[in-house]
Amino acid sequence: MSSTANATCRARVSPPSSGLGARLRTSRGPSEVVDVGDEQPLWAGASSKILLRGASEAFLRRVAAASPQGEAQGEAQVERLRAWVTEAAERGYAVSSSEFDEGLTAVAVPVTGRTGKVVASLSLSGPSHRFPYEAVERFATELAEGARLISDQGFSHPLSSDA
Repeated sequence: MSSTANATCRARVSPPSSGLGARLRTSRGPSEVVDVGDEQPLWAGASSKILLRGASEAFLRRVAAASPQGEAQGEAQVERLRAWVTEAAERGYAVSSSEFDEGLTAVAVPVTGRTGKVVASLSLSGPSHRFPYEAVERFATELAEGARLISDQGFSHPLSSDA
């Protein structure tokens, strides 16, 4: 999929305070470069909106406080995170545009464990001009198919025994 979209495809799991990335392919041009094991914050990005599903109130507050706007926006940042997570859960996928890097858009879907709990995200990212609305819908559908294949294999969160 990443080669047909000319974008970066990535799987990401969420340890207690950030997400660990596994880059599958990097495209030409502006793209998000994350190497295997690189940590990324959970306060922005499509994958974060997926990985924060089911997070406790205390954890959401810690994530919000760690964001660049955390101290200044306080409760508003927590509410923003909550709204993003809810929207992603209802839609079945999340989208971010220029949240980490200007001109970079990403689409992410959940990978679930045996219990149905979100244990990882699968995402595609690249230059925003390659991600018009119609493409986002198509990418989300294709990513969801891939995530189902991974979930069907019995994927579990590497730091948990109950996923």
